[in-house]
Amino acid sequence: MPWPALFQPTNLGPLRLKNRVVMAPMENHYATDDGLVTDRLIDYYTARAAGGVGLIIVELATVDSEVGSTGPGNLTLDDDRAIPGLRLLSSAIIEHGARALIQIGHTGSLGVPHPNRSLISPSVVHANPRAGRPAAREMTVTDINHCIRRFSDATARAVAAGFDGVEIHAAHGYLITQFLSSLSNHRTDEYGGSLANRARLLLELVAAMRQSAPSGFPIVCRLSASEFAPGGIVAEETEQVSQWLEQSGIAAIHVSGGSYAGKEPVSIAPMAIARGHLLGLARRIKQCVSVPVIAVGRLGTPEDAEAAVANGMADLVALGRALIADPEFVNKARDGVTAAIVPCIACNVGCLSKGVFAPNTVMHCTTNPQVGHEARSIPPTKRRRRVLIIGGGPAGIYSAVTAASRGHSVLLCEKEPELGGQLNLAVLPPHKEELRVWQRHLLHRLATSSVEARLNTPVTAAFVRGWRPDVMVLAAGAAPQRLDILGSQHGNVHMFDAVLRGAVQPAGRVVIIGGGDVACETADFILNQRTPIDSLVVVRRGSRIAQDMEPMTRALLLRRLRRNGVNLLPSAQYNEFRDEGLLITDPDGRKMLLRADCLIVATGVVPDRTLDESLGAMGIPLQRIGDCVSPRGFYEAVAEAFAVGCEL
Repeated sequence: MPWPALFQPTNLGPLRLKNRVVMAPMENHYATDDGLVTDRLIDYYTARAAGGVGLIIVELATVDSEVGSTGPGNLTLDDDRAIPGLRLLSSAIIEHGARALIQIGHTGSLGVPHPNRSLISPSVVHANPRAGRPAAREMTVTDINHCIRRFSDATARAVAAGFDGVEIHAAHGYLITQFLSSLSNHRTDEYGGSLANRARLLLELVAAMRQSAPSGFPIVCRLSASEFAPGGIVAEETEQVSQWLEQSGIAAIHVSGGSYAGKEPVSIAPMAIARGHLLGLARRIKQCVSVPVIAVGRLGTPEDAEAAVANGMADLVALGRALIADPEFVNKARDGVTAAIVPCIACNVGCLSKGVFAPNTVMHCTTNPQVGHEARSIPPTKRRRRVLIIGGGPAGIYSAVTAASRGHSVLLCEKEPELGGQLNLAVLPPHKEELRVWQRHLLHRLATSSVEARLNTPVTAAFVRGWRPDVMVLAAGAAPQRLDILGSQHGNVHMFDAVLRGAVQPAGRVVIIGGGDVACETADFILNQRTPIDSLVVVRRGSRIAQDMEPMTRALLLRRLRRNGVNLLPSAQYNEFRDEGLLITDPDGRKMLLRADCLIVATGVVPDRTLDESLGAMGIPLQRIGDCVSPRGFYEAVAEAFAVGCEL
């Protein structure tokens, strides 16, 4: 077996686990608006259980849906009517070979209250309209006792629903974290002040929960070992709390970090944060307790997961987004076919910014468009057709392999000497290494499919007539957008793609025109080249720099740019390129010259529609997908490509 430590069986209290892989709890909003289990939710977890995971921790179920919920779609364990659906869910997980825990918790001041109800917190939290957070009132001792009963009752329901155990959510800024942290707990009674007092609620919860469950029923606790914020929870405090938890009878410690209310995006880290970034915290907790320790935090490759266990950093490894991307991750790792694992690229787009963090939507995935639709298989075609795919970027590749998997005869043509399209540019800025992993995976999928791929093959009407397709899919992508203002032909004006490919090496005073994702990543790329840069300015017409970027990625990128002295100028109008720089109009209407030796146009891309008219006039069914329809992200491109591939 290629990963001996990862596939070594182990115990969690009385539970025997077949391997060391844990599915981390992640909200997906597949439940009903009032928090009840759906067939879609069961299918989602069943696929991961069948995929080989040893232990599944079902996503957060609130103990108080009126004041302690994340909002519609948050599972609930505050009412007996939730038990029948949860029993079906636990049974499905266990029947497919995994053990089943469910996470229970209370969101505190980070929740979404029911109408006419106030959020609660250890101390008063004032409303923050900019962050979309309402005010929260300070909990009374009566409130605290009521909360303890809520956790106790939820535990009893989890037992009745057939779960093997429960996990307390005491991480990421939710209610219990708010009590543990000096940043949010300013109480002067027995629940505030010293660490022992701040941990009192958690320990009282554990005692009450144990009274509501059979002897030996495993209770796990998930902690933010550090809040990564001045004045917040630190590892030394969590070491002590973990020891108290062990003494209270806890079965395992699940070590996470950060807070959803904080500035450091470590809880659900984007690709700019290193893999295994929380392992040091897990190791510290493991050294001070004897119960199993679960590590989490960008451990989504078999190599990283194996190393965490083999090197004694943790006893078990929790995978979250990696199992969203590929429910068969564990089986593929066990069988040694790691090249076939669909990678999580930590983009946080489909799952978060356009998923559960967006209003009225559910979890999706950039690299796995089938997530949330596990019961739907890709249907075999009833009539084999000749399918011509024009364009070898992610959309073209994904539509090609999907159509071929259904039994079609597929030819993919790419006019360039390499496949990849816009992905070949996207991998070049720093902190985009995960895109290279996905790039290799796409090429592997194409190579192992029945698709015939031809490079250096521009498609013309004559080519189409010669190959005689039944249907065509145009995935021609996009081209860099040029800026049509006075002076654009000056020799000091260059396109961003030339910079990224190394054809132009900016030096001296540099001005980047655009201010969106492309412009900011180009600036990051230039800084990473270590060439002599006297000044670097990013100027944008819009009012918000990099406004369309995933929020956590954006925060880290802008921080890097500012730390390196980049001047960010939003709300400007571009007037004229000159030999000595760029003439703009600032937000106050004043003309000013941004002096520059190198001017870089990075205003994004425009659809490549050069083939639209000639192919559209041929009378052959034509589908358009990806950036040649409208420039967007990889998430949209793959979703469209998969849908078209299934429909052909």
